[in-house]
Amino acid sequence: MIERNLGSWNSVINGLTRNGEVDKAIELFERMVEKNVVSWTTMVHGLSMNGMHEKALETFFKMIEEEGVRTNDLTLVSILSACVKIRAFERGMRIHSYISSNRFCLNVALGTTKYGQIQYASHVFDDTEEKDICT
Repeated sequence: MIERNLGSWNSVINGLTRNGEVDKAIELFERMVEKNVVSWTTMVHGLSMNGMHEKALETFFKMIEEEGVRTNDLTLVSILSACVKIRAFERGMRIHSYISSNRFCLNVALGTTKYGQIQYASHVFDDTEEKDICT
């Protein structure tokens, strides 16, 4: 890497996770001096994409609870999808509480993430501001 700026670090981590080189991506992520929401989202998504859903959840909760980084819609969609894949419904509801308490608008992408619990579907639908054929 010629220039070591935040964008280049995030790009390399993304490339490594897409190539299945998760251990190298984790090592690089841990060496980063500065991280932003893109860095954290890239790592969370990359871990989940490689079947490391528990590690993705651990990373997500570190992001919001220990580091105090505010998520974005892409982070939330990635982590809720990881919850569904491993049936981590309690943690999914904890994330939904985070969404509500931080006043995220439930857009189509976030509102249609499969929670896996039918009793919450109506609530999520009602809270979704934009509705389309997916919702």
